[in-house]
Amino acid sequence: MRHLKMLFKLVYYSLLSLNFRPFRLKMALSNVEFKPYYQPIMCTKTGCVLGYEVLARWISNNDVILPDRFIHYIEKYGLLDALTSSLLEQAYEELGALSKQQWLSVNISPSMLESDFIYQYFKSKKFKYAERIKLEITERIPISDFTVINEQITALSKEGFEFSIDDFGEGYCDISYISKLNVNTIKLDKSLVLDICLNVKKQRILKAILALSKQLNLQVIGEGVEDKETAMLLTNIGVSMQQGFFYGKPSHNLLITENMNYQRC
Repeated sequence: MRHLKMLFKLVYYSLLSLNFRPFRLKMALSNVEFKPYYQPIMCTKTGCVLGYEVLARWISNNDVILPDRFIHYIEKYGLLDALTSSLLEQAYEELGALSKQQWLSVNISPSMLESDFIYQYFKSKKFKYAERIKLEITERIPISDFTVINEQITALSKEGFEFSIDDFGEGYCDISYISKLNVNTIKLDKSLVLDICLNVKKQRILKAILALSKQLNLQVIGEGVEDKETAMLLTNIGVSMQQGFFYGKPSHNLLITENMNYQRC
């Protein structure tokens, strides 16, 4: 019985690994199996939904596969631009369901700015909805050329786009980034928010980040808010823009997300 279980496990993981081969990923992109899921970003002062972050989910055989399972392979095989294009195309169709004051936040990699991909994509759309799309710069490897990236940020900002640094305080997104990138917002990494109610040191770090952000005229979003106590603490410290499971899990149906017990701004 034990050997049979091991055999089944080997077969399962062998089949699963096929999902992440280039031909399967390209087929999934062609079949639009990657879907945008939307998670609300709240203003705790007003109770309004300010906007939504667009999160990638892979729907394969009725299974919902999270990015931490596939994003490495998407990057490895050079498919990140194609994935982002697909998500943006689908998200564009959803903007009409939102009030004109609400926006969508989309993750982009520095390579998309360095290669001019993201500028050319939005140019092909005639920069439609520029004021309602915020671009979050993610970073899993260090940025090599800040000059080129800032040139792209400046060009897109002139069209109305705003930029934020995602996962601030984690990995390569250190404090030097806010002095090198011309962004409007920083999103605190979940690791800074997790257990903050029990961690006085984290509270002091957050207060220092907020003081610095105020001096630099940067907005701050707290990500990973999972309970009322954390939400209240962040609000009291000065982080009124928040996101996390406490306010709603990511949903593919924006209408369902919109019908939660929060106001539209």
